[in-house]
Amino acid sequence: MSTDAIKDLERLMEIAHMGTGQSGIVINFLLSVYNGYEFKFALHDFNALDEAILINCIRVLQLRYYSGKEIHKFVEDGDAIFTGWAKRELKLRKVA
Repeated sequence: MSTDAIKDLERLMEIAHMGTGQSGIVINFLLSVYNGYEFKFALHDFNALDEAILINCIRVLQLRYYSGKEIHKFVEDGDAIFTGWAKRELKLRKVA
């Protein structure tokens, strides 16, 4: 699998930890790729991303599609990272 696409995933994961408006969108996107049944992503949210980040997202979708491999398995500690994001998001839903 393309190491460039894995770098795109790693970049998105870095952005997700930045705490910006785009970070929230990136986390929602990554969670949707991780578990689309539980976490839905609104495509219009792509409009709020910088073009470079949008391209990263598209490449991550291609990575998932062509590899057939779950997205969290491409990065070290991916299972723990994605599970943590998912738990936090589910907790936020209960508060809202």
